[in-house]
Amino acid sequence: MCSERLAKAVIFIGTIAVLLFVNETCLAAQGTGKISVYLLDPRIPGRGACIQMVPALPGTWACVYSTNTNVSTGNNNNGVSGNQVAPNDTLFGQLNDLFRDAYLWQKTCFVDFETSNFAVNFAQCM
Repeated sequence: MCSERLAKAVIFIGTIAVLLFVNETCLAAQGTGKISVYLLDPRIPGRGACIQMVPALPGTWACVYSTNTNVSTGNNNNGVSGNQVAPNDTLFGQLNDLFRDAYLWQKTCFVDFETSNFAVNFAQCM
């Protein structure tokens, strides 16, 4: 009888420990809704559109970041001047366009993003 209760207690504590560990290591969040804010801020190199949605996303923001790591320190062939990232990857532009169009046309979007830096992993708008 006593060993049975002890075994149940150990299983319960083990389950709680695993759930707490998984909760702390989860780095992605998801949300579905309509874009309520579409923000462009050129002061942050490599970052495109940031959005807020209704209902609110966990952490409130999700942002599109360029995967291009080349930073310009002057004028270049892409027309970028100053210390800016020259985003030439296609997905960067497509995600920015997707969010802009979804904002303008009030489409419902599903967004998956990192909770550590709010970077969008993938998005779908319908």
